[in-house]
Amino acid sequence: MRFEALLEQFFSLRTRLAAIVVGVIAAACALAAYGNIQLTTSSLQEQLDDHAERAVVLQAKALSTPVWNLDHREINAQLRAFMTSADFARAVVTDERGRIIAAASQPDYQFSSIIAPELQRSAAIVDAFGGVLGELTVLVVHDRVAAARNRALRDQIGGFLVVALFASAFTLISITGVVRPIRRITDTMSRLKEGDLDLEIPGTGRRDEIGKMARALQVFKANAVQLDQALDKEIRLNTLQRDTEAQLRRLNVDLEQMVAERTAELEHTAEAAMIARAEAEASSRAKSEFLAAMSHELRTPLNAVIGFSEATRSEILGPVGNDKYLEYASDIYDSGQHLLSLINDILDLSKVESGRDELIEEDIAVADLAQSVMRLIAQRARDGSVSLKSDVPAELPHLYADERKLKQILMNLLANAVKFTAPGGTVGLKAWYQPQSGHLFQVTDTGIGIAPEDVPKALSRFQQVDGDLNRRFEGTGLGLPLTKALVEQHGGTLELHSEVEVGTIVTISLPGRWINEKRA
Repeated sequence: MRFEALLEQFFSLRTRLAAIVVGVIAAACALAAYGNIQLTTSSLQEQLDDHAERAVVLQAKALSTPVWNLDHREINAQLRAFMTSADFARAVVTDERGRIIAAASQPDYQFSSIIAPELQRSAAIVDAFGGVLGELTVLVVHDRVAAARNRALRDQIGGFLVVALFASAFTLISITGVVRPIRRITDTMSRLKEGDLDLEIPGTGRRDEIGKMARALQVFKANAVQLDQALDKEIRLNTLQRDTEAQLRRLNVDLEQMVAERTAELEHTAEAAMIARAEAEASSRAKSEFLAAMSHELRTPLNAVIGFSEATRSEILGPVGNDKYLEYASDIYDSGQHLLSLINDILDLSKVESGRDELIEEDIAVADLAQSVMRLIAQRARDGSVSLKSDVPAELPHLYADERKLKQILMNLLANAVKFTAPGGTVGLKAWYQPQSGHLFQVTDTGIGIAPEDVPKALSRFQQVDGDLNRRFEGTGLGLPLTKALVEQHGGTLELHSEVEVGTIVTISLPGRWINEKRA
């Protein structure tokens, strides 16, 4: 009984009203405290940002002379001196090509904070004539902003507790005078519910809302007397209703059993579908995680390998001293570029097939696009002693499609054609327009060709017609499958016709919906 009394007191009207008032006061205090904290931290953050901007610009000016003279000792000395300030976590100096010349950082700095752990600031390093020599990039830390925020938070919590204490005491005193007469009425209602119809109703003479409630309760008491007289009749009706319901339950037993069996079958089917869906989602997540890991874990070191090998073979920091090392550096650079290209092809193909790759549509002049692609492939054709021919009329209607992907399609086809065409051969690009089928692009070559039965293999991922380990041509077999996927992403088709030792013809058809009628 004691526990029930405590529970009733906890859920009483007085407790609820007190909780509402105290909650409103607490929310107001919290909002005021939050605004004060935000104002304090915002002001200090603006001061630190302004200080960081000026410091980075001044340090960039100071680095102009040593960067011009490539004096690495002086550059490193200035960066170490710059790092003595607790407001900076790391500083990096790069040349005009974006290559790192020098870097310095706080030895014991932990890259984490409550508010914006690091912010990047950059300033150009220019010579006396205004020429750009490189760039200084600094990571700025805002530990002082976090400390100020913590101090303000402690101060506001103390004030909040004091206000909440006084507000709670005042609220409880005020509410008690209102709730007491209501509690007397509720006690009377409980006794009426138990059948005590002879008691007096308190508060009927009051002129406020409590008096109205008491008078309404008096009317309820009068009605309760009448209801008590009709109770026997109602009991008889309830007995008859229970008997009728029992009969209905017996009649529904068979139907419920049938419904239960059918429900079990549906639940089994739904469970199987949920398992299949969960497995598909897990497979999709695993694929996405694998692609993300590949992008980060392979692209980042490959870019570093390519950058350092390029710096070595270009002898930026001075002569290497041995021509053989230069050859090795060139081989490393070429191999890194090749591997990075293969990884990009794999990621592009996976994004297209998963439906996560969206088209960026824009107006495209077909003739200008063809000229751009032919210029990009020209050096490769000259290196292989292959002739290039182009037949793309300037008056062709414009396209409204993804220009980067359309250029990638044509570059893949032309690169394959040049790759598999012997010296003295010819590679051609042709484009025309038909109202029924839209734009058509055709790439032809006089290369080694493909047997008709090997065409499906050439269009499959990671497949090559010459599949031996000692094959003459490098590659993973992703060029044509990626090209086909990009064409189909535009709603088009790719057809490949080839004959061994005669050549290959690849025709791409983009439907009429990709035509820009305004520019046609």
